[in-house]
Amino acid sequence: MRRIVIIGICLFLFAVIGSGSAYAQDIAGRWRAEFSNHYVGTWRLHQTGDEITGRITVGDNSRRDISGRKTGSSVSLTRDTGLKTIQHYQLSIESPDRIRGTYWNTGRDKDKGTLTLTRIR
Repeated sequence: MRRIVIIGICLFLFAVIGSGSAYAQDIAGRWRAEFSNHYVGTWRLHQTGDEITGRITVGDNSRRDISGRKTGSSVSLTRDTGLKTIQHYQLSIESPDRIRGTYWNTGRDKDKGTLTLTRIR
């Protein structure tokens, strides 16, 4: 009976620890960003704990800095374009090499859509 309990506890711990490991990874690095409006750019992200910062390529004279937080498999980022528009990103980590989600703008230039980030190796 004791052996069964120990095996049960080990299996439980393995399941709990194993289930979180996919999202415990660092998302720092270079990413190819493909937007539903056909824009393609490059993001360079840095991660310290749950804090995310980075720079992105843009097709205009707007600011390139992006920042936010990672909580589990969710990533929330914002970017003040400096052009009276704030971009918001709500993303989900699907794998170590793929992140997907939505974006929307508040302020002067309204826009929204989906995007996929693919890690550049």
